[in-house]
Parts: sequence; structure tokens; C-alpha cells
Amino acid sequence: MVLTIALLAGCMGTPETPVSSTMSDGMPKAARPAFEQARDVLLEGTFVLSPAGDRTPTSTASFRVEKEYKMLQVELGGAVAGGFAAASPSIKVLDPQGDVVAEWSAGTKLVPPSTAPNKPLRIASIYGVVPGEYRIVMTGASTPFALSVLGLSGGAPDFGLTDLLGKGDVRLSEFLGRVVLVDLFMANCAPCKHAMEEFAPVYDEYPREVFEILSVEVTGASEDNARAFFERNGWTWYAGLDDGTVGRNYGTGIMPPEVTVVDANGAIIFQRSGGIGADELRRLIEHALRDG
Repeated sequence: MVLTIALLAGCMGTPETPVSSTMSDGMPKAARPAFEQARDVLLEGTFVLSPAGDRTPTSTASFRVEKEYKMLQVELGGAVAGGFAAASPSIKVLDPQGDVVAEWSAGTKLVPPSTAPNKPLRIASIYGVVPGEYRIVMTGASTPFALSVLGLSGGAPDFGLTDLLGKGDVRLSEFLGRVVLVDLFMANCAPCKHAMEEFAPVYDEYPREVFEILSVEVTGASEDNARAFFERNGWTWYAGLDDGTVGRNYGTGIMPPEVTVVDANGAIIFQRSGGIGADELRRLIEHALRDG
């Protein structure tokens, strides 16, 4: 087995600022800086895995967490992500105690069908971050791929939308105090429909003062087409059209769906290129309620 790793460690962005719940212009102060608060590169490298004999190519890499983050985000580099996915790999992230805290496989239905050139593919988010040394275990790929781990802290950028189903105008900041799923979708998109079918039972299980969903059509579909997509499937949560800011602030530019979970304090605790399963969404909500 031959393994080539190029690693860069450092910090990108400005130092963290105190989180405040003081409202200004209808938005928490923590929401305005968004991703500018902290975006630390904890691991960045190009990996080459080659099999030895009949064994499955396997390798590990490690990184340290030495400060508090709302979440860790694992990304595949844009240009190589498509070829990497074709190799049917899997990636696991183990925390300092050796427990698996994130797992990704190219074969899941929750992975977008394609990636855009030079766009990162967000494959995993890790919340409940604790300091210490984390390990990444990679198996099954025999092609070079770029992988990075980012430590992120910061509020969710505010946005507004006009509900397609007639519930009026709303803003994300109105839901401070609740867990919110921000869902970027494309009307009549099969993977987006599959993702929403996972959301639906969870939406029904929690009261509206606890959990809400804001779905945003980000590909330029007409209001009629987006509304028909929701009505045909019987979904009743808030949905609207992108005003040009939501996709830019929350998406990577790849094929929808892309999901973000915002906790009750307005902080992003999860992002993924692709959908999220019902069980994982429940765990996120319970984590946010417990630690909120």
C-alpha cells in the first residue's frame, strides 16, 4: 500500500467574537458575521491509496482540535470529488475516545447525483465537538482525492422568503429559539423529493415552537412549479424562492439538495451536500435541545 499525503494546517478568517443574542434589525448579532467568525483548516491534503495484494486500500489521517467549535465540516475537493465517488469509497471520522462520529459512503441515496467543477462536496458534519485528536479512516478508493476538515463557528446568515403556500413573509431570524432545517432544493428533483420524504415524519413529530423547516428553491424554477411540487407531495412547511442570497450563503453550487441545521441560538451545527436521514435529523434536534 502506498500513501501520499500533503497536509496544510492553519487558520483562515478572523478571530472568534462573543456570541450575543441582542437583536439588531431583526437579526441576532451572531448571525451577521456568519462564516467569517472562524473557519480554521484543521486538515487539508491530497491522498493516494493503492492496494497491497488483495487487500482493500485503507489509510488513516489525524488532526487535533484545540478550541471550541460549533461543528467540524469534512469536505471533498471539487474537481476530484466526482472521480472519487465513482470509486465507491467510504470515510469514517473517529473522535478522541475512538467512537465513530461521522460516516460517509458514495453509495448512499443522500449523496447528490453529480458535483460541479471546483466545488467542494460537504460529506459530513460533526457536532458536539470536544478537544483532542481525531482520526479519519478511508477505504475503497484507488484514485487521488482531496480532503479537508474545517472547524467552524458562527451564526447563520439571515434571509427572508415569501411562502409558496400562502403563509406570508418570514425570516430565519424570526425562529430564534427553535431548531431550523434550511433545505436547498430544486423543483421536481428526485433526490430532493427523497430528502423531503425523510424530513416529513420528523416535522410532524415535533411542535412548531421546537422545530421548523425552511425550504428554498435555488435553481430558478417558477413559483408555480415550486408550489406544485410541494402541493403534489403534501408538504406543509415553509417554502419559497431564493432571492439570490440563500444559495450563495448556504450552498456550494453543486446539485441540490443541500441541508443546513441551525440551533436555537442561531448557530450552524450541521451542513451537508445531499440530504439527511430521519434518524440523524432527530439526533441533531435532540442534541440542539439538550445543549441549547
